[in-house]
Amino acid sequence: NIPTEENPATGKNTALSVIALLRRLTAPMVVGS
Repeated sequence: NIPTEENPATGKNTALSVIALLRRLTAPMVVGS
């Protein structure tokens, strides 16, 4: 998502959500190994 002048936080929130999702997906792999 591209942050807009109306809601500049949209892009940041999306990025944080993606990072959180990736951490949840990779955490079991790290612990499993």
